[in-house]
Amino acid sequence: MGSFVNEVCFFSCLFLLAMFRPGLLSGVTEGLEVPGRKHETDNVVDRSSGAPCGCKTVDNPLSALGTVLNSICSAVETNSNAAKAAESKMAAMEARVASIEKELEVKFEQCQTNLHVLLDHVTANFSSFEDSLRASKYQVGFTVRFSADPVTNVGANAIYQFNNVITNVGNGYNHQTGVFTAPVAGLYAFHLNIMGTNESPAVHLAIEKEGPEVIGHAWAEGSTDNYDQGSTTVVVSMQQGQQAWVRHQGGNTHIRGSNWSAFTGLLVQTQ
Repeated sequence: MGSFVNEVCFFSCLFLLAMFRPGLLSGVTEGLEVPGRKHETDNVVDRSSGAPCGCKTVDNPLSALGTVLNSICSAVETNSNAAKAAESKMAAMEARVASIEKELEVKFEQCQTNLHVLLDHVTANFSSFEDSLRASKYQVGFTVRFSADPVTNVGANAIYQFNNVITNVGNGYNHQTGVFTAPVAGLYAFHLNIMGTNESPAVHLAIEKEGPEVIGHAWAEGSTDNYDQGSTTVVVSMQQGQQAWVRHQGGNTHIRGSNWSAFTGLLVQTQ
């Protein structure tokens, strides 16, 4: 824009010199037409000497010059306004692009955060599913009885060793010790059923969980109530490796064997 203004000023000066001192710019201004300039065919005569002065008359030179300058200024102003408008549009476009870039950055960060949360959630669920699937493979259950009838070889406060294994899925019950060991953590149900002998006093047994903790009692009369049976059922949580058994609690130690007394346990739900 600065070079254009300089050119305008330069040509304006040439125009003024051509109007008022044509002799100085005869070689420069040849072939240039000045708007509004009229030439006479006769030379102008010097009033003092009466001789021709070699100059030609010009009608309204200042008016013509003003018209040209106004046109030039108008063109300069128009170009300047157009340039400013273009610069303004460019600045607006740059601001919009910067705003869009910022919005994209924020959305990208949000997407990354959401993706991490989703991945963590999927990973946790997958781990839980793996644990559930692994636990679902465990089927635990047992039912044991005595091969002898009656059972008379158990001492006071001793553990009853049910030696006739009917079911032992998961191999949690040990018939040599009479102790059940949970192969997996979970919710377990236990049931104890006993029958007293008609020749002996009442018998009191209990299911115990490692701790030790009594979790269920069973009582059966003997000679005072022939063929009397007692039972108890409990549901408890057990950790993997935790044990449970049937122990004598009081009274007579003799009970009926065979199908008359039984100890049962099963896994209800894994944890």
